[in-house]
Amino acid sequence: MTLLLGILIGIVTSIAGNLLTPFMRPFWQKFRSMQERGYRAQVQLRIRVLEADLERLNRLKASDRDLYLYLFRWVLGIISIFVVAVTCGIIGFANSQPGLLTTSVVLDYRLD
Repeated sequence: MTLLLGILIGIVTSIAGNLLTPFMRPFWQKFRSMQERGYRAQVQLRIRVLEADLERLNRLKASDRDLYLYLFRWVLGIISIFVVAVTCGIIGFANSQPGLLTTSVVLDYRLD
């Protein structure tokens, strides 16, 4: 019985597939065009990002002042991170009371 049911389902499916084959080509073309538009949009977005990066690099290359300001910002960022780390280290190791460390780092204000 199962074998007969399998053969019947296979025949019905093949007939339906043969009848629907002419309609699949426009559907497949529509699907491919939508996919290509998505790829094209992604490529255009990536091109815009790369053009903005190129414009920024050209601006930095054209003016030494902009390059120095850019590097100065990086140096100040690195120095500020270093200062914060040293401050946290000093607060952490200079205090002998653990409760004071928690209070100083977290600024835990308790209302009693």
